Amino acid sequence: MSCGCDKRDCKGCVCHQFKKLKTGDVIQITLGDDQFFEDQNYIFTCLDHKDCCVTLIDESDGNPFIVDCQRIRGIKFITNTSG
Repeated sequence: MSCGCDKRDCKGCVCHQFKKLKTGDVIQITLGDDQFFEDQNYIFTCLDHKDCCVTLIDESDGNPFIVDCQRIRGIKFITNTSG
């Protein structure tokens, strides 16, 4: 899977947050109704700056999930608290 390196101006605060994430960071997202997909964690893989697509891996089944960062309404950052 390749993420583009050309800088397109993916707009919005959510896209800006995706630019800060590291591969392997775990998040939850909401796509519009302001309710997060509780208990649905995604592993961040990359943000393609050419088309603003974010590639996430669904933790529950290992399948990729690709969405335009401009369509995501919110991100919840999941912190591993186990020692």
